[in-house]
Amino acid sequence: MLLHLGSTPTLVISSPNFAEQVLKTHDTTFCTRPRSPGPKRIFYNYSDVVFTPYGDHWRNARKIFVSHLLSTKNDRSFFRAREVEVGNLIDYLSRVGANPVNLDEKIFGLVGGVIGQVAFGKSYKGKQFEGHELKDIMDETMNMVDSFSAGDFFPSFGWIVDYLSGHKGRLDKCFYKLDGYFRMVLEEHRHRETREDDDEDLVDVLIRLSNDEENGVHLSNEQIKAMLMVWYSFTFADVLYYIPHHTYMTIVYSNLHRGVFVSQLTTRLLATGLESEKSLSICL
Repeated sequence: MLLHLGSTPTLVISSPNFAEQVLKTHDTTFCTRPRSPGPKRIFYNYSDVVFTPYGDHWRNARKIFVSHLLSTKNDRSFFRAREVEVGNLIDYLSRVGANPVNLDEKIFGLVGGVIGQVAFGKSYKGKQFEGHELKDIMDETMNMVDSFSAGDFFPSFGWIVDYLSGHKGRLDKCFYKLDGYFRMVLEEHRHRETREDDDEDLVDVLIRLSNDEENGVHLSNEQIKAMLMVWYSFTFADVLYYIPHHTYMTIVYSNLHRGVFVSQLTTRLLATGLESEKSLSICL
């Protein structure tokens, strides 16, 4: 079935046979995402690993993510970072007692801290850049990327509508905030003391690869920032998904029974009288 979304022709695949042709047989032909003004601006003209067209850069970026983010060494880094951030969260919960807690904010902070430790070598949560925190900038940016853009439906003249409506200006404002944040991170990494391979974070790896002419992978500053952008933005977008009460309570108790941080968590909860489900629910 052929639809026209504005002036953009869109083919709807509703047959299993055609779906197999598109998703399997001719996957390399159809795997490139549609062009969109939002991702083009935010991800440095599609220099990331999600929106970039299928080709050499996509293969190199995918290889970097798989090799350096899903490796055994990184599993250990994630575990150490999780241990630190969960410990910080438990300390906070033990202090506030039965007072109300913004769960979205605390879960966002926990995951953001873990991501920051692994990707940046330290947590940037709460750090201000030109009066803005990374969480607020990321929220605003993802809302802009997901919002309506006339350029998606009318590629030839939609940019005029986006400009007159102020959409382009708001998108540029989000881009410059995030770009400044990641420039700050890159500068801090380039000017600090050399680190051992075991202590390398994702930014260190990307900078090292960009300076290594023998690896066959050349990464510009824009490509590095685009890869960091997609790593942070899509992870944070997943964190903001609403978790129903009974679901997160099940997760909490299953983790306790599996022994994840059990000695640290149980000791602190018992010490503050939060051992019951009712108390823990109020705390969360």
